[in-house]
Amino acid sequence: MKSSGIVSLMLLSWLSMPVVLAYNRQQVQNDLNRERSKWESMGISDYDYKHQVISDTSGAAYPFSTQVRNGGVISYVDGNNQPITWLKPVTMGSWFSFIQTHLDSGAQSIQVIYDPTRGFPVSIDMIQTGGQVMNIRIFDFAYYHNNYNPAVVQANLDRERAKWQSQAISNYDYMLETLSDNTGSVYPFTTQVRGGSVVSYVDGNNQQITWLKPQTLDVYFTQIQNYLNMGASYIEAEYDSKRGFPTRVYIIMNGAEAFHARVIHFHYYVRRLRGSDSQ
Repeated sequence: MKSSGIVSLMLLSWLSMPVVLAYNRQQVQNDLNRERSKWESMGISDYDYKHQVISDTSGAAYPFSTQVRNGGVISYVDGNNQPITWLKPVTMGSWFSFIQTHLDSGAQSIQVIYDPTRGFPVSIDMIQTGGQVMNIRIFDFAYYHNNYNPAVVQANLDRERAKWQSQAISNYDYMLETLSDNTGSVYPFTTQVRGGSVVSYVDGNNQQITWLKPQTLDVYFTQIQNYLNMGASYIEAEYDSKRGFPTRVYIIMNGAEAFHARVIHFHYYVRRLRGSDSQ
């Protein structure tokens, strides 16, 4: 019995030890430099975000909400919306410095996932020099533009929708990626349209999608219009220069991300002649 207890204690100790995975420090540094430059190039100084610190012992997640205006933190509260005074508030730029500090101090392992569009970290997993495990998730990111002009968005929408409709393209395929600022995840969908109607709608594994309504490209014009009518906080819309269909749409509604997607491949068919565009 005594021996069994020792074995159990040894097993418990082994299970509680962090598993150190080999990682390429230079690659982590290169990724950090690239994504920090991407974030800084955005010039975003007014934004809100949340982050969670996840305990490696209990699995408990501790949420924090931060509001940044003109590059400075104006609000930093916990999950009960109570001001936090015992921790220093963190801007998004500070997370890059946080990663750099642990790289420089020789952390045993660092894994970071970055937002594909704006470059800020959405997931940080590391084993620090002393063996302490740290897991951080950044989500619910929303930013604000002082120069946002709905009238300009409306004018661009009207012009590009007319351009798309003038093409009279009713047979085409396209691939759409929906992007999440909350998790950094990317979800691909491929749609085939014939005679103006969807005939195939599959996910990244080429499996038919039944839990989402299939969309022609025309629907995204309607979606932008609907959010304009509802008074969205911010809308970014980019369009194909030749044919006018939306190639990227980013919408913030009531301070939170409502929709973020981009068209990355487009192929159309006209009288047996095939054309293609890749975004």
